[in-house]
Order: sequence, then C-alpha cells, then structure tokens
Amino acid sequence: MKKLIVVGLLVLLNSCSSQIIKNNLNENTKEYFDINKYKDWEIDTKYSPTGKDKYLKKGEERISIEYFNDAVQIELNNINSPYYKFNKFSLKTNRLLLTGTEFYKINIGIWESYNETGQLIKKIDYDKPYQFSIEDLIKKMKNEYDIDLLDVERVSYVSRYEEKKDVNLPLYEICYKYNSLNNNKIEYYLINGTTGETLFTIKRYLGDKQGSLLDNYLDSLKSEKQK
Repeated sequence: MKKLIVVGLLVLLNSCSSQIIKNNLNENTKEYFDINKYKDWEIDTKYSPTGKDKYLKKGEERISIEYFNDAVQIELNNINSPYYKFNKFSLKTNRLLLTGTEFYKINIGIWESYNETGQLIKKIDYDKPYQFSIEDLIKKMKNEYDIDLLDVERVSYVSRYEEKKDVNLPLYEICYKYNSLNNNKIEYYLINGTTGETLFTIKRYLGDKQGSLLDNYLDSLKSEKQK
C-alpha cells in the first residue's frame, strides 16, 4: 500500500514538474516589447511620424511603431511581400496583447488576444468563413490567369468580406495592374470565397467613378436577366 502511495506521489510530482516547465517555456518564449531591438534600424523617411511614432527600415524590412494611450502597435513586413506581422503590446507591462498576420492588410489565419498577465483570452480564426483559402487563391490566380498575387508591384490590393445582402457569399476582390506600361489600367476579379469560382472580371481605369466591383457584378446580373 505504501509503495502504491509513493508511486502515485512520484507520478503527481512528475506531472506538476512537467507543467511548470511547460508554463515557464511558454512564458519565456512569449514576446515582449523592447524598443532597443530596433536601435540599429534606420529612420524610414517615406513617412512623417507624429509624437512618439516611429517608421524604421533595415535592408528590405520595414516596421511601423505606433503609440496609443495604453498600448503600442507594431507592423513588420518585407517590401517584396504582401504579408504583415501584427503585434500589440501593453505599455504598462510590455506584454503581448494581440498578435496575428495580415495579407494586403486583411486579417488572415488565427489572431490571439492576451490579458495583462500573459494569459490567452481569445482566438479568432479569420479564415473560417472562407473554405477557399488565401493559398488556394494564390494558386488559382497563377494557374488560370498567370497573375502572381505575391507581386506587390502589380497587385493594387486583395480584399475579402462576407456579402450577406445580395449574393450571400464570402467574396474575394483582386485589383491587378495588367499593363506594365500604364499602372492606371487595372483589371478586377471577383471570386467566390467558398468554391473559388470566378464570378466576374472587368477592366477599368484606376480612380474612375464606375462604382464598386460588387455593384458592377450585380449590374451585369441584371443585364443578363434582361437579355
């Protein structure tokens, strides 16, 4: 009986030790805000900061550091990539409060929120409404239209949203500069975020006043019905 109790205590102690090590590891690997990390970065003169805000560069890397009342917000990216790493830190504790990834400034993947003591309090999966993923979209545009969505020079923007009024679908919008000699000539693509089907394309001029891409698509549906 004593032997069983001792074995039980050893198992319990091992379990507690493993949990402590795991917690310490999570704590040690969690990000903290430290402005000194960027002391060897140059000022990015492309932007005019206000107050304590900073815009820095190092090689092809770019970072924006923006201060708010109780937090500091950081966005890091490479000038040749549409992906951004977003972090928000507490100014009181320097702990990470919010972290996630952006693709052409749209939230993608899982974003995590933490409280002031470093505990995970919320997860949001921004990809959930879109069965046709960003990776699927990149492959589709390359294979079907020879468009590289990672080419930040030719792609004006990529956006996505859930349209619940007229078509009741998750949608992707792509704006692409199809003429390398004239950046004002653009082509729009409207993609079904569930199936990946191309719903509509149209060539327009940048800055024209022909309404939104969704409006153009709905107008085309009306014209089809009239015919």
